[in-house]
Amino acid sequence: MDRFFTLLDNVTYMKHEHIQKEKEYGIPWRSAFKTELYGIAGELHARTMSESEAEEMEDDPFVVMHKIVRQDSVDAATFDSRCQADLLFMLVNQLEFLEIGVYTIKKMLKESDFALFEDIKLLVRGALKKTHLEFNPESDNYKEDDLNDKLEREAAAKLRLDALKKGTKIKKGILKTELEAIYRELFDIMDTDGDKILSQAEFKCFM
Repeated sequence: MDRFFTLLDNVTYMKHEHIQKEKEYGIPWRSAFKTELYGIAGELHARTMSESEAEEMEDDPFVVMHKIVRQDSVDAATFDSRCQADLLFMLVNQLEFLEIGVYTIKKMLKESDFALFEDIKLLVRGALKKTHLEFNPESDNYKEDDLNDKLEREAAAKLRLDALKKGTKIKKGILKTELEAIYRELFDIMDTDGDKILSQAEFKCFM
């Protein structure tokens, strides 16, 4: 039940966060984000709503997502109160699908560089895949999944490197400990095989 309520809490405030972020990030980001938002909301809409219900839905994708998550949360609370575990478990696959969509949008709202959106989708899906399959090994959401560990690691490294570039400034007077921390993070990012040694190929990327 906690997962439903956490998801509902997140989707409730995303519209307000979006208003602030599109002002902060600018028009190019707004256009790229809109494309991703409508694509994800459309997939959620198509999978979770019947044709008759679809005709009644709002055009605003945030409203669409909120209505879907709220209805599922109400259904889950009803099944839980009646100790109908079998019916509650039937909602798990749909819950996973909603989590992938909503948390991807939430992560994109935190990223000002829209060029990283594809990496964010890989990273969020990869992170959720681990927890979803632990709870539901027969999940319908990953049966034909081609996401592999290498793609996930590459996406994570790209995001870490971008964060390092944005948040780090090497300037006169920088402390030795601060400089060491920067190079340690850069080393960890470039050490793609995790062996604590940079290969020739990794070293070239490092330089």
